[in-house]
Amino acid sequence: MEYQSVTSMTLERRAVGSTGNYTEIGTITADGKVNKLGSEIASLRGGVKLSQPKIFLKYVSPDAGYCYFYKCTVRGINSAGEEASRSGRAFVMNRLRTPCTTPTTTKAPSCAAPEAIAKLEEKVEHCSAQLAGLNKLYSININEYTVSSLFKGRVYTISKKNERFGLQKMNDRCKEIGGYLVEVDNQEEQAFVANFSKFIGNRLAYIGANDIQKEGTFVHYNSEKVMSDVKWVKGEPNNYGSGEDCLVIKTNGLNDISCSRTSRYICEIPII
Repeated sequence: MEYQSVTSMTLERRAVGSTGNYTEIGTITADGKVNKLGSEIASLRGGVKLSQPKIFLKYVSPDAGYCYFYKCTVRGINSAGEEASRSGRAFVMNRLRTPCTTPTTTKAPSCAAPEAIAKLEEKVEHCSAQLAGLNKLYSININEYTVSSLFKGRVYTISKKNERFGLQKMNDRCKEIGGYLVEVDNQEEQAFVANFSKFIGNRLAYIGANDIQKEGTFVHYNSEKVMSDVKWVKGEPNNYGSGEDCLVIKTNGLNDISCSRTSRYICEIPII
C-alpha cells in the first residue's frame, strides 16, 4: 500500500491469555498532538520529525514482568486520495531478561525472554523502517516530481521540468526526498523505470551511472558500484565527441550523453 501522507498512529495492547479486544494506549496525529489514554500509563510521548519525516510514539509500560500483545495502526491517505490504514502486531515483555506473567488471577504462562525480546526488536525495527519509508512519500512535492508505483520496495520519481543536469546537484535533490539518483541494477529494474518514463510521456531522463573516472566503466554516483546487466541502445555507449560520460534511460536502452545537457532526472527512493 502506497501513502501520500500519514495522518496518525495508534498504539494498543492486550494481555497474554486475554480473549478481549485490544485496549488503546494512545494516539499521535500528524500535527504532533499526543492523546494519552488511561491513568496507568507510565510514559507516553511522540513527535513529528521534520528532518526525516516520520511520526513516532515512545511508550514505557508500568507493568514490570507482564506479557502483552501490542498492535500499532498507521492511518493516512493513499496514492488514490483515499483514507487507508495498516496495522502491525508484536509480542512484548518487560525488558528485564526474566520470566514474565500476565496480569490475571489465573496461573500465568512463562515467556522465553531472550527469544521473545529478539523477535520483538526485529519486528519493531522492521515496522519502524516501513513507517519511515512510507513517510518519505509525504515529503515529495508532487508539483516537482511524478511518482511511480511501488517496485520491489522502492518508488521512482521523475522531475517535471527540464533543467541543466549536474551529478552532485541532482543527487542532492534526490537526497532531499529520501533517495538518490536511480541506480539501474538489472534489466528488470531498467524495464520498469523505462516504462514508467514512457507512461508519463517522457522521452529520456538522466540516471546516476557515469564513466568519468574510467572510460567505458560506468559506476553509480551514489553507491560507487559498477553497473552491470543492462540493455544499451544499439551502438551505445560510443562516447561521441569524447565527451559523453553520463547516461540517460530510453525505452529502447541506455545511452551515454554529456553530463551537462538540459533534461529531466530520475530518483530512486527505498520505501520498504
